[in-house]
Amino acid sequence: MGKKDGMTYANEMFDEISRALAIEKGRIFIPYERYQFKRNTREILLRVDIKDTKMPDQPSLSALRKSLDKAVAAYRKFRSHL
Repeated sequence: MGKKDGMTYANEMFDEISRALAIEKGRIFIPYERYQFKRNTREILLRVDIKDTKMPDQPSLSALRKSLDKAVAAYRKFRSHL
């Protein structure tokens, strides 16, 4: 993946993740130059940094981690049954 493709993909994921987690876009940072292709799949692994917040209408970083952990575990369980 070239630099331009990496930036485009990271920006698309940035928008999608902020919508899925219902958090402000300013809390997410995806370094587009840090990614990996998972072998023998079409998956790309990205690093996603999320800032904490003190705003009461936004989920805390701890709550986001727990939510993401549950989502990843559910996805893995789902994929194992395919």
